[in-house]
Amino acid sequence: MYISLQFKLQLEHDNKKKLLELMRKQSSAIRSAYNMLKDKIPQNQIYENLRQIFSDLPTKYIDSAIYKAKQYPTDKRVVFGGKALFENLKLLSDREYLEYALYCYEEKERELKENLKKETNQYKQNAIKSELKKVQKEKSLLLARLQSLQSEPSSCKSANGRNPKQGEVGRTTHSLTSYFLTSSQSA
Repeated sequence: MYISLQFKLQLEHDNKKKLLELMRKQSSAIRSAYNMLKDKIPQNQIYENLRQIFSDLPTKYIDSAIYKAKQYPTDKRVVFGGKALFENLKLLSDREYLEYALYCYEEKERELKENLKKETNQYKQNAIKSELKKVQKEKSLLLARLQSLQSEPSSCKSANGRNPKQGEVGRTTHSLTSYFLTSSQSA
């Protein structure tokens, strides 16, 4: 006879942060193992590669990452991240979602800049700078996508000669959009 228990784990802020970081690394290990399995790399080589990449993960987590990666089909496309990410991917062309994503990238960029100012270790500064560049690149891609949604349709291109400002993003289009445009121009 087996008894199963279900409970909600409540942790302090620091412990919760450590647990979430460990879960992120485990997910990354699963994703990496899956990609290596798709490339037909032998299991013992995958194990060695994951030990090098994720040196701070316990060996049991590496084994379980390989085991979990084997459960996914290698002949189909797999989206890692759960139902919420899948729903968000479907909304990518939606304007409100793009504005929200842009807002999130702004917050992340602001947080990374603060961390960069506080950090004294050069190697950690380089890691933060690298992540900051990635965030800025993603933010600029989102901004370009958002501007393309706000510009005129391609069938109306002939009207550009009469109104040269047509198709530009105005400051009154949406409060979030105008906030991001003004803050990105001043930075």
